[in-house]
Amino acid sequence: MLGRELLLVISAVCVTCGAMRYVLTPPAAPPEPPRPATSSEGTCTAPPLLQSSCKLVTYGGTDKGSYIYGGWTLCSEYVTSRSTVFSVGIGGDTSFDASIARRHGARVSCFDPTINAQQFTRTLTRFNLTASERALITFYPFGLAEADDVLPFYHSNDSRFGSLVSTPGLPGYRKEVWLRAPVLRVQTLQFLAGASRIDVLKMDIEGAEWLMFRRRNKSLREWLKCSPPQQIAIEFHDRFYKKMHWVSRLSVQRLLRRCGYSRRHASLPHQEEVLFIRDRVASPDC
Repeated sequence: MLGRELLLVISAVCVTCGAMRYVLTPPAAPPEPPRPATSSEGTCTAPPLLQSSCKLVTYGGTDKGSYIYGGWTLCSEYVTSRSTVFSVGIGGDTSFDASIARRHGARVSCFDPTINAQQFTRTLTRFNLTASERALITFYPFGLAEADDVLPFYHSNDSRFGSLVSTPGLPGYRKEVWLRAPVLRVQTLQFLAGASRIDVLKMDIEGAEWLMFRRRNKSLREWLKCSPPQQIAIEFHDRFYKKMHWVSRLSVQRLLRRCGYSRRHASLPHQEEVLFIRDRVASPDC
């Protein structure tokens, strides 16, 4: 649960990055988010299963001819105006979010603790969304992690790359902390966004996906059993961890397989963006 200590930190923290400075000010003393229901309580709301033959459509990104850079592929017939899409990890690219809102009229909640609302709005401007389309997209300055916390973020040694990572000691990244920012469990993000369910979870969290989908993350596994999204799209950052043998994309895939998901698509040319769909019931060892 979101403890009072973290709420105080979120209310007061100032995130500073060069000239960028903003204050996170959520409502004072919000109620504790509800404890996720467990299957033993009989109140889980698992959505219908998907068909593995679903139609694939790529949203957002830049056309490079033989492939689309930065695009995200989903089973399009399962995204409607009633869908709730969580887009975690934005940086400077909101093409996915704009595409979902424009094509389907679905609500998109966007999360990124390393940019502010003004920067986020500027990235949307170039898509010329209508007022009704823009109203479907909401930004929250929080990240996703296995626990509610405030984490340090580190900048690349290469100034051409603006994405920040929360894993210290990665090759090619500075050792000094660039900023500290709040990160929250998926259940807490869902509570803050007022979403009763998540239909699509898209994650680009710069290497922290390994920590999210560890078997010891009991809170996430319970959520995947009890309130699972139909589609989970993950960008894997294998290139960050070439010398860290404990990191394995297969370990993430095995956990998702136990929780009822199959790999449906992987992007070209490096197969970094991978789509998992829920096409069967979770096993007891999810």
